[in-house]
Amino acid sequence: MPGTKISDAAGQAFANAKPFKRSNYEVIVNDPGKYGDGMIAVSLNLHGHRIVSGRVGVKGVQIDTCGYRNPTTMRAINAVLKAIRYPYKVGIKNFEPVLYILFNGDLLPQTFKDGMTIGDGL
Repeated sequence: MPGTKISDAAGQAFANAKPFKRSNYEVIVNDPGKYGDGMIAVSLNLHGHRIVSGRVGVKGVQIDTCGYRNPTTMRAINAVLKAIRYPYKVGIKNFEPVLYILFNGDLLPQTFKDGMTIGDGL
């Protein structure tokens, strides 16, 4: 699948809080525009839009499609969720994003809202 290697590399960079830039993907570390509190902040930007953000040592990451509800955006978000070992996936159902949580081997659909925070931290 095109873009999978770049998405996976960006997801790993996010999980390791390492700057990364390739094609339309960029991982920014210590992005003062988001938090400004001295903590290590990490964001994954796709086409210049912040789609995943979080702070090292703080519970949860924020996910947002920024209005781009397409396979590329979902693949990038999923790459981060996989790299940080969260039991979540995002997908599209009936032209709308859906958050799935892995529970007992099943993917259970949950409500997705742009800007939502999920998970247990980096």
